[in-house]
Amino acid sequence: MSRWIIASLVCLLPIGCMSQREYDEMKTQYETQLSGMKDVVAAQERENDELKRERAYLKSQSDVLASENGTIRETNALLMRQIEELNGKMASFADEHSGIFERLDDGSLSMKGDASFDAGLATLRPKAIAALDALAAELRNIPNAMIRIDGHTDNDPIVKTKYKWTTASNFELAAARALTVLLHLEKQGISGSQMHLTSFGEHHPRAANDTKENKAKNRRVEIHVGTMATPTHIDGTGESK
Repeated sequence: MSRWIIASLVCLLPIGCMSQREYDEMKTQYETQLSGMKDVVAAQERENDELKRERAYLKSQSDVLASENGTIRETNALLMRQIEELNGKMASFADEHSGIFERLDDGSLSMKGDASFDAGLATLRPKAIAALDALAAELRNIPNAMIRIDGHTDNDPIVKTKYKWTTASNFELAAARALTVLLHLEKQGISGSQMHLTSFGEHHPRAANDTKENKAKNRRVEIHVGTMATPTHIDGTGESK
């Protein structure tokens, strides 16, 4: 382009309407403009290169997220199948051991307090031990099982007990019974890292404490069995994947 400009300027000289000084000034002006255009083009090329690098990076990140989301969907599908299988096992187990266990609406197992423990005590009865042994055998087949054990009582105060409770509270009795169940499962091979316990005392009854039958429902140890959770990815639409 510079050669074309210079050639054009040279062509003007024979006409005689432009002095050498004017020619030199015009040439300098064109060369300055040409240099500026080159700078602009070079800047645009650098910007284009940067945009190409950014697009390549974003595509690589998109590919990584797509792969991760695919893995998460597969994991979630596997967890759902495991939960369905677990619910089926727990339902069958409760039916086979209905003298000790009852299956609740949320899928958890409820140990009947009167069948499992003597009044005011946290020592397991023989039939409850046998039922827990059978439950432990089922749980050992679920390596990613997470188990929460909740102790509950009715609202009757503890009158007589072989334990020397600090405050003779239903919280302590519920906690002791839940702990007894947890420790027995641990002896049967269930890892302590898979279990935790909670004591609700008399404060989360299944039924009103107004009859003997309802109070019997409230004296219980609930065993909630689930599988270890896996976080899900949320995409830009706000939907979980």
